[in-house]
Amino acid sequence: MAQSQGPAAYGHCLRQQISSLENSPGVPDLSRFDATTRESLELACLRDKSQGPAAYGACLRDQIDKFQSSPGMPDLSRLDYRTRQSIELACTRTKHQGPARYGRCLNEHVVALRTSPGVPDISGLDYPTRRSVELGCVMIQSQGPVAYGNCVRAQLQSIGIQSAETPHEVPPATPPLATPRSVPPPATPLAWTGVEKPEMPAKLRTGSASPDAVFGSVEKSVYVLLSGPSEDSFRIRRDIRQGSAVAVTSHVALTNCHVLRGNNLHFLVKGKAVLRAAIAYGHEDSDRCALRVLSGLLVPVAGVRPYSALAIGERVYTVGSPSGLENTLGEGIVSGLRKRRDVDLVQTTAPISPGSSGGGLFDASGNLIGITTFLLRDGQNLNFAIAADTFWK
Repeated sequence: MAQSQGPAAYGHCLRQQISSLENSPGVPDLSRFDATTRESLELACLRDKSQGPAAYGACLRDQIDKFQSSPGMPDLSRLDYRTRQSIELACTRTKHQGPARYGRCLNEHVVALRTSPGVPDISGLDYPTRRSVELGCVMIQSQGPVAYGNCVRAQLQSIGIQSAETPHEVPPATPPLATPRSVPPPATPLAWTGVEKPEMPAKLRTGSASPDAVFGSVEKSVYVLLSGPSEDSFRIRRDIRQGSAVAVTSHVALTNCHVLRGNNLHFLVKGKAVLRAAIAYGHEDSDRCALRVLSGLLVPVAGVRPYSALAIGERVYTVGSPSGLENTLGEGIVSGLRKRRDVDLVQTTAPISPGSSGGGLFDASGNLIGITTFLLRDGQNLNFAIAADTFWK
């Protein structure tokens, strides 16, 4: 606001903020916290952030103090995807109240699972039946896994199916800042649901094309992804995540799980076309997810080039929707070939911005080589994509 009043007012405001910051402990370093805790801290102090770094730092320190005296965040990695999603949905509001409140909410639902049969496994049902059961309980899912599991069992019993009563193995809560946590073993990838595991596109292009030619050959396969918790969220345009997705068959598109996490409704958008989609595959530990469209057809990429064939220094291009700007082209090189949690990563200087998550990284021939995933904010041109062929491993 001060900036719009001219440089004198703007300079005065900046000096006030700097003076307040010099007389305060500053903004605490959040790097020691896991991503979920850090996100909750930032959400809880979002309003204070707009009041300047002194107020923002004070809010963060208050939230950290409360968190240190709380039970901490439970490890949900051993729970199945639907159970974990239901717990996270049930605690969505408390996530904005800080990690102490969020952790307590998560722990309450985890403890409730100890005396509950949990959420029945419906992966063995045919797709229409499974989809009908899911839709019948979609409004109950945000009440937590106990209520959601009861709803799913009632739906199954209504068609004469008796679900197995198998109690969940419930993990204990983990203190947030005590001894370092051991890294849990990689989760087993979930089976593809609703579709058979697709074949990897194999029509590899050769030669080196101009940037406009590469863009022209791939842009129809990159979609804007919109994900939200309910129809109400889309109606009032609130709590909607935006990312990107890349079609690899006429019905399946690859993206990042963090764009979909905690949401029930997903849409792939291309121009005026809006296609409803559902999760077909998910491996949250490595952020690999795939969507299947429930109606309509996608335009798939021609080929997926394997990670083993990539070379540092080769020209690459990103196509995604940063900040909702559909089909934005970026250019760079492969600057590194990395591995994290046994997943192959392509480091690139091609730009990745918020909204680019789930977009495509393509080589100079127009072959898909990666799904753009994250960037290191404190570095320059330190951008990363998950190697595309790892979605088939």
